[in-house]
Parts: sequence; C-alpha cells; structure tokens
Amino acid sequence: MRDFEAAKAFFTYVDLSLYPNYIKINPYMIDLQFIRDRLESGFYRQKAAIQFDLEHIAENAERYNVPDSLIVRQAKAVSSLAVKPLWNSFYTTEKLVADYNQLVARDPAINLPVDSELSVEAE
Repeated sequence: MRDFEAAKAFFTYVDLSLYPNYIKINPYMIDLQFIRDRLESGFYRQKAAIQFDLEHIAENAERYNVPDSLIVRQAKAVSSLAVKPLWNSFYTTEKLVADYNQLVARDPAINLPVDSELSVEAE
C-alpha cells in the first residue's frame, strides 16, 4: 500500500504544527505507520480493533476536511482497501493492486498527490 499515491498522506501522523486544531476535531489520531507498529508489537487482540483503527483514518479525514475533497476520497479508499484482507484470508497483494487500480479508473484524482495544504473547513 505504500506505493499507492492515495495512501501516502496517511503513513505519518498529522503535523500539529501545521494543523494545530486537528487534535481538537480528531482527538483519536491514527495513521498507517502507527497501525503497522501496533501490529508488529502484538498490540491488537482482535481483527475488529484493527478495522476500528483503519476506519478511523477515513472518519478523521471526513471530520477535518471539506466533504468529497481529494484527501477525504483518498482516506475512504485507503481504509476500505486496508480492511479487506482482515476478513478474507485469500485476499492477495495482486487483488489489492487490482482493486486500487479499479478505484483509480473510476476516480483518477485518487492517484494524485495531495497538495501540501489540506482543504480544511473554517473553524
């Protein structure tokens, strides 16, 4: 997933020096690297807990950004794709790439880099 342009904004935490009000809107900060670290440390006891964190990426993006903005669409795509292998042991990397490519075919902007500025709603 690291190679997917849509996922790049979600591999690190939100920089609070750039977006100081983010924590007020989204007190449960989560990113893909944090989830990966939790997986590697054995933190998660249930698949549902992993799904909860993955879905929070999209929920946080939706709360903070303009509805239907690129960052929100990317967050939804990344979250939905990342959850799939949790519940389907036959879901392969090849299938993940194919599903991502289908999303990009429907919405080519998904594969564009997000500008350095997030499209934030006014407080």
